[in-house]
Amino acid sequence: MALMVGSGDANHGLYDSKASKWMIYADASGNVTVNGNATSATKATQDGSGNNIVNTYLTKAAGVTAVSWDSSNKKITRTINGTAADVV
Repeated sequence: MALMVGSGDANHGLYDSKASKWMIYADASGNVTVNGNATSATKATQDGSGNNIVNTYLTKAAGVTAVSWDSSNKKITRTINGTAADVV
């Protein structure tokens, strides 16, 4: 791999001489192109605060279908699959 500038400043970025193609480059208009695919990805298990995702958030299947605010009682009520529950 080499950091290169294409002819006439048309392409500049990362060029793979073994594959004979630009891997990441920007054209003269500033559009960036990335060639290739990731062979694997790591599944996130925590959010940015360190909370376990599975135990902290509802799944889409068990999703909240409605949220309401009762200003007289100052309570938020959520409805999950047709069952209302106050949010503490």
